[in-house]
Amino acid sequence: MKEQTGLVKSLRGSRVRPFDSHINLPTISNDGHRLNKIGFDIILCNSDTCPPPSRGGSDAKSNNIITSLIAAEKSKFQRGRATSKARTCRETGIVISGEEIIEDLYNSKMQLIPFAISPLGLFGPTINRFLYGKTIDSDNIHNISATSFPHAHKMAKRASSAEVPSNILERANDIWRRQHPTENFGLSYKSPDPSTYYTQQFGRDVCFANGSAGLEAIALLGDGPLTKSLPNYSCHNDAINLFYKLYRHQCFSSHHRWKCREISTHCDDERTHERT
Repeated sequence: MKEQTGLVKSLRGSRVRPFDSHINLPTISNDGHRLNKIGFDIILCNSDTCPPPSRGGSDAKSNNIITSLIAAEKSKFQRGRATSKARTCRETGIVISGEEIIEDLYNSKMQLIPFAISPLGLFGPTINRFLYGKTIDSDNIHNISATSFPHAHKMAKRASSAEVPSNILERANDIWRRQHPTENFGLSYKSPDPSTYYTQQFGRDVCFANGSAGLEAIALLGDGPLTKSLPNYSCHNDAINLFYKLYRHQCFSSHHRWKCREISTHCDDERTHERT
């Protein structure tokens, strides 16, 4: 489901949307320990938040990007720098802090999963565990203070616990193979199962986003070797402009060669006339 209001009980009637998207979990038992929802909050780790590689090893750049992804996840769990940094909701007039919103979600059995992603498509550890089952090494990888932000700490800790599903794409593969043993999930042998298909879709979206950003940046550079195209237009116009310029160049070159041959022929005729 897309962004939904009314999930925070204390802010019913407001437009506060704590998740970009969420899924409702089925009720398996009435013991009160099962989660009701898993919500995803997408955050892009921009290039400004990825420091350059430091000296000391070939993995320095990779480590810095991972550190930035973890910091991006932390910013979603730990809303604000202090619990006293509260804001007033315009719709309800209620004063509430980010930590209190996380508390409301936690007590309502809603789990926040930060979907942190780098510009080149590297996922943060929390969403990596959820999708692909990657193990999170530390119990407090985000370094959230259990004293200053108790509910943010508990929310982050629960995200990597047995209460939250992990490796769901591989589970989806098992279900698909049992129910459709002779069919390809993506209608092609190149994407036979859900994990392959969705990984390809993630890759395509990342390439499309980076390519679109690159084309828009080029368009903003002004007149260059090619005629400037309007933003959001396809590169078809640039291809036409390129071929047009090549055609004109070819015509000019052909005309130039023809003119040279004409002058050369005229000079030969003049020399022949002088000899006679």
